[in-house]
Amino acid sequence: MKKIKELIRKYTPKFVFQFYYFIWSYLAAKIYHYPGNEVLLIGVTGTNGKTTTVNAIHNMLQTNGIRSGMLSTANFKIGNKEIINKTKNTMLGRFALQKMLRKMIADGCKAAVVEVSSEGIVSHRAYGLNFDILVFTNLEPEHIDSHGSFENYKKAKQKIFKNLSKFKRKKIRGFSAQQLRKTIIANVDSKHAEDFLRFNSDQKIGFAIDKDKSLFASKILKAERVDQNKEGIKFVLQIDEEKLNISSTLLGEINTYNLLAAACVGSVLDFSYEEIKKGLESFGGVAGRMEKIKSKKGFDVIIDYALTPDAVQKLYINLRDLYKGKIIAVFGSCGGGRDKKKRPLLGQIVSGYADYVILTNEDPYFEDPYDIVDDIESGLKNNEKIEKEDYEKIINREQAIEKALLMVEKEGDVVVITGKGSEVGMNIQGKIVPFNDKEIVLKYLKV
Repeated sequence: MKKIKELIRKYTPKFVFQFYYFIWSYLAAKIYHYPGNEVLLIGVTGTNGKTTTVNAIHNMLQTNGIRSGMLSTANFKIGNKEIINKTKNTMLGRFALQKMLRKMIADGCKAAVVEVSSEGIVSHRAYGLNFDILVFTNLEPEHIDSHGSFENYKKAKQKIFKNLSKFKRKKIRGFSAQQLRKTIIANVDSKHAEDFLRFNSDQKIGFAIDKDKSLFASKILKAERVDQNKEGIKFVLQIDEEKLNISSTLLGEINTYNLLAAACVGSVLDFSYEEIKKGLESFGGVAGRMEKIKSKKGFDVIIDYALTPDAVQKLYINLRDLYKGKIIAVFGSCGGGRDKKKRPLLGQIVSGYADYVILTNEDPYFEDPYDIVDDIESGLKNNEKIEKEDYEKIINREQAIEKALLMVEKEGDVVVITGKGSEVGMNIQGKIVPFNDKEIVLKYLKV
């Protein structure tokens, strides 16, 4: 069956698939009566940080009295009710997505936040989603195998920004016309930000740690004097002429950017400075995204979803700054059969920061996990790492995690487990086998 599907995909013209995807997307939106027209709809796209940003924005809305729903790679929420995303997809299928939005409305939600993927855009899953606010987080090479090039990947992301102002402005009870203006929010520290801000919209807002200016953004919310330690991050939020002291339990610079995006949404919706501060400081993060577990021995375990070379490198730079002891890394490479070129690079990056690396299985799909690990290993060898001295290969992920936990013993040491985050399954030969990194860690730590 798998080979038949591959042959169909190989020899069927792309326009046939595009038409097929569009028809199903159109029918889904029609059947559920275009729910995206009835709520304040916020879309979040980019390469890294999308899931945490979606959750942070949802918290900003909920904390300040706007009942909201959200859809992300890790989880869904209707109000404060949380559902784990077990589909392993960033965007739900066409009918499931529209159904969830309709369910949110039936439950009294006035707003919805949706994580938007490039592949979801290309396959028309964003059809019928009349966005009011679009957030761009950052852009790094990803999904090149499926898009063909980085430029195609970028263009796919840009499509929803290009179409933003083409949709009609909404009238929703409880929101003013000013709050429902078509708005683009972008991380102006990204070199690609202006390519997303240039599209037509009623207002454009930037956020940054480093930059003060933008070609297109009318104002920039900036984080100044960013300070981080193992307990969280602190920074001064400059918004308009006001400076707010923000303290968060989240870890890492990337989370400063995620919080800034949420602050921008609060600003667009005319929240007071105190409401924005409350929305940021009350956000406790997302399971499997820079999630810290403290052991009884005093060492920490960090579980993170980082998949791209850029995300992995930033994670380890942050952790090397926070932890002065030994770093033990446990990781594989996501998606068997995809993005094979990044495997050696991931190996090179991780082995450049970690004191010891354990290569393991992640989501092999139909590929031999040993082949995946061998590809990653070539990157470690480029760093002149020696097997059994600097790294080892343990294909069984549970055994790999157990071995890592046995190797650390004191405060200041850290075990870093990346690639799966909060996922509750592993795709092996097309079947989802139950697996969760945090459950395994807790099992062996007995905390």
